[in-house]
Amino acid sequence: MHFHRSLLLLLISPTVVLAQLNPLIISPSLNSDGSEIAFSYQGDIWKASADGGRTTRLTIHEGYETFPQWSADDRQIAFSSDRYGNHDIFTIPVGGGTPTRLTYHSAADHLSSWSSGGQLLFSTRRLYAQVEREWEIYSASPDGGTPVRRMDALGFDAVYSPDQSMIAFVRGTCRTAREAYQGPANRDVWLFHTATNTYTQVTEFEGNDFSPAWKDNSTLLFISSESGRYNVHEATLSTDKKEVVSTRQLTQEADFGVLSFGVSRNGQKWCTLPWKSWLWPIWHQVPIPPSTSVSMQTTGLIL
Repeated sequence: MHFHRSLLLLLISPTVVLAQLNPLIISPSLNSDGSEIAFSYQGDIWKASADGGRTTRLTIHEGYETFPQWSADDRQIAFSSDRYGNHDIFTIPVGGGTPTRLTYHSAADHLSSWSSGGQLLFSTRRLYAQVEREWEIYSASPDGGTPVRRMDALGFDAVYSPDQSMIAFVRGTCRTAREAYQGPANRDVWLFHTATNTYTQVTEFEGNDFSPAWKDNSTLLFISSESGRYNVHEATLSTDKKEVVSTRQLTQEADFGVLSFGVSRNGQKWCTLPWKSWLWPIWHQVPIPPSTSVSMQTTGLIL
């Protein structure tokens, strides 16, 4: 009886603080100026003010929906959903409405970014699934049409630089659950130079480096296990973007590491979701620091 009373309270209560429920919040994504955040919770897409407060549920479906990404004008959010059996790419207005389906292939399509130029980048296994373990990188238009393969290299986590001159992506097949792994299957961050169809390797650590995100055209953020736990690191590129001139660690998670993070399109704010959020559901949302010191603040949500 006590269980049924608690469940009823959960269903009818107009304001439920997420920190009291220990929900599985994943895939945080900031809008252009970092004022709003989209995320996946219980297999649906939600959005909220980055300062906390009431959330807005954008999708209600028995399928699993994740990887939200904002359009450049902040009017739409794209996401991946398996509502038709395998993951496809959809868009939805930020105010809610009927999602628009963009991809229809029988292979799974996992959204990674929405560029300033309007292209949606996603990873899929349409051509080489029987001979390669790694994914292929495709682009799609939010207006529909046939997606095209964006580069010859295999990889995933692809994201355009703000000026569209480069695509950062990841190569390597090691599972991220193997945080202490070091070896030939490790994940590394690479650059694809769109004008010359050439590649530059950004990270050379023998462990896992993944989830690249651009602060500006010369600065790239990513998750790395180099400190022993997954933390966000920063790489500064040379003027010709052909080499890395400096790197630094931005977060100092020592117990559980960083699960995922997001960067606003203007490069002024970011949010991190530590692994400990599976136990205490918080995220950190602060301006990107000018030095190695990082001041964190926690943000609560009301559902």
